[in-house]
Amino acid sequence: MSRTPLILTAFAALAVALPATGGPAVAATNMPTAAQMVDAASRAKATAAFTALKKRTPDADVVWKTGQPGAHVVVGLAEKAKGKDLVAKAKAFIDANKHLVGIDGGSVRFLATSRSKRRVVVRFQQVHRGIEVVDRLVAVRMDPDGTIVGLVSDAMPVGKLAKARLSADDAKKAAADHARRHFRMRHLGMRHLDASKLRAKQVILAAPGRAIIGFVVEVAAVPMRAHMQLIVSATSGRIVQSRNHVQH
Repeated sequence: MSRTPLILTAFAALAVALPATGGPAVAATNMPTAAQMVDAASRAKATAAFTALKKRTPDADVVWKTGQPGAHVVVGLAEKAKGKDLVAKAKAFIDANKHLVGIDGGSVRFLATSRSKRRVVVRFQQVHRGIEVVDRLVAVRMDPDGTIVGLVSDAMPVGKLAKARLSADDAKKAAADHARRHFRMRHLGMRHLDASKLRAKQVILAAPGRAIIGFVVEVAAVPMRAHMQLIVSATSGRIVQSRNHVQH
């Protein structure tokens, strides 16, 4: 469930705040969609949260990303957070700034810590009601003494989720059927793909204004010529995301 690591070396180059985009423009004659209304509300909360930080730390700057209501990059902070260690302090900062980070109503789970002589970076996975939100990460950048100096976030607010109708076994069967049809598993050394031997993990796939509850299923071929990661919607049974981790 990993993605390309967040690039944190770009912090020093980000000296000028970019204007909030708030998503695509809507003609005055058109009513905004539900997704655009959610984006606007979340962006307004994030903007207010950054304004409050800016009053405490005038050197702070922010970069907003189209389609992402919360801040994508924040630099120039000098925030103190309570906690017994650096991980606890980083999480306390996120919990106190959920609107800014973009995890309204959600939380984060610790992933890893990396250190250099001058900086510590603590990375978290976004979760919602204990379920992993796919590809949504938050990284907090700190001084060794625990002062928060910036963050990078790909988090996305998770709104109302449709009730899951499929089980993990249903998802595994759907993934196996999809693999047989689309990835020509016969030619990859797997004539008989046994769905019961696959593993399925419940996840959430979040996009601006909408979210899908589903299962991620790994399908590997032997020899290793394909390693597919499929996300199956738990409401429709459709494959909503497909990736091949093997590069040819």
